[in-house]
Amino acid sequence: MLFDLLAIDSPSGKEAVIAEFLEENLRTLGFALERDDIGNIYAKLAGTAGRTAEPMIMFNCHMDTVPSAVQVRPVVAETRLRTDGTSALGADDKAGIAAVLSALRTIIATSMSHPPLLVLFTVSEETGLWGARHASLTKLREVAYGYTLDASGPVGTVIVRAPSKYVVTATFHGRAAHAGFVPERGISAISMACRAVDRMKLLRIDEETTANVGSIHGGTSTNIVCDTATVVMETRSLLEEKVEAQAEHLRQCCLEAATEFGGTCEATIERLYFHYALAETEPPIQAVRTACEKLGIPFVTKPTTGGSDANVFNRAGIPVAVLSAGYRNAHSVDESLDLEQLKRLAALTLDLATAGPRSNHHPKSN
Repeated sequence: MLFDLLAIDSPSGKEAVIAEFLEENLRTLGFALERDDIGNIYAKLAGTAGRTAEPMIMFNCHMDTVPSAVQVRPVVAETRLRTDGTSALGADDKAGIAAVLSALRTIIATSMSHPPLLVLFTVSEETGLWGARHASLTKLREVAYGYTLDASGPVGTVIVRAPSKYVVTATFHGRAAHAGFVPERGISAISMACRAVDRMKLLRIDEETTANVGSIHGGTSTNIVCDTATVVMETRSLLEEKVEAQAEHLRQCCLEAATEFGGTCEATIERLYFHYALAETEPPIQAVRTACEKLGIPFVTKPTTGGSDANVFNRAGIPVAVLSAGYRNAHSVDESLDLEQLKRLAALTLDLATAGPRSNHHPKSN
């Protein structure tokens, strides 16, 4: 199944082919399917006899990959899967999808008892959790808790804290002039941007906070003083007050640099998603701990400075834990996946989808 998924290119915004593939597989397994206007797939399966009234459990993965995970040519060395070095692997998040489908196939093929299940495959997670942010909460109203299979590291690791993320976009406006004849008449937007970036606190700010300049665009020719340049930045933190302060710091650096050069700057701050923290007593955490003990998988909880669809669901009041899917070095040509880890992930998913009630937690009435 994983190799079938890797053979389908699905960079963000181009998930139509993989969506059709997944719908065909889910329909064959007996799931009732819906797809929303932006392409998210919602698949529901009623609980088996005697378990229809149990809380509904959600399994979530994203269908898209980073742009470099296309035309993937997998290479297997012993038990580790990687590419030939010309692309990223796309195990983020196709390892998660493969594990979910494997568990579901086993459930149906062996008529295993299970509670009501919902599978949500989202689009454009890699471009700011777009699919999850625009998912229909109405379609998720029966979900009591769930799992997002989308983190690097060994299976058995559960992400219990994740950051808020802000994007700061600054557009500098200067004055164009001929760079050879009258450069002194110009005001360089690129110079403003460079000074602003030079003053910023970037990369690792502290244990909970990061910041990065993602792109700088401006200019058309070397003989023109550039009059417009745009800088796009991000900042993340596990603490809201820190991420707000860092975003404002980035913005102020841009405004001050523009003023010093005699230009202007439009700088906006957009929050893409909120942080979350799950207590060890939350149903999905308890369930993973119990399943890992049963399967002999080391159980670990940890925070992350990366975001996932779970940020959106936890903000909406649905406790969702992020499970590590066994891959390493995501988003790079060095991305790899231990196939033994994938087997563990499928076994863990199977147990989480079929085990009996672990708490009295029920979905909200709204």
